[in-house]
Amino acid sequence: MGDMAAREVKKLPVVSPRKMRWLMAIYPPLLFNRIVPRRFADDYSSCEVVIRRSWLNRNINGTIFGGTLFCAADPWHGVMYWQRLARLGHNVQVWVRAAEMDFRKPGRTDLTMFIQVPDAHIEACVEALDSRGKYKHVYETPITDTYGDIVAVSKIVVYVRRTPDNEDATLGF
Repeated sequence: MGDMAAREVKKLPVVSPRKMRWLMAIYPPLLFNRIVPRRFADDYSSCEVVIRRSWLNRNINGTIFGGTLFCAADPWHGVMYWQRLARLGHNVQVWVRAAEMDFRKPGRTDLTMFIQVPDAHIEACVEALDSRGKYKHVYETPITDTYGDIVAVSKIVVYVRRTPDNEDATLGF
């Protein structure tokens, strides 16, 4: 009865892009940093995120905090991998393994990020999961102001692994 093999592993849910957008918009670290997902593609291949400049995320110089940019860069690749792989029947855990931010100029206006996870990356991920049980990829994403100027470039290292049979998939989140 207490056998781990007999325990059913909890699978992660498939969530509609509309519901995910709503859930992420009210998630406190994003909400209080004024980070808003504008839209997810129906297949989670892309996501547009806006960082609204506000008194909640402004530093003493009147520009958006660097920490807000890190917060804005963090969750999207993981969510997109998780949802795309869940739709293919894979039970995975996804983390940001490392992050860097190359600050280019102060963020004095609302900022925008456009994140993409191409089909080729998902195919490579599935191949790696089948052969090694894990996958890692580096993404560089520009963050632009309302004039189209690059304010910063985020570098995110995404790590994906199959959920071991003795763990719930939710442990990665």
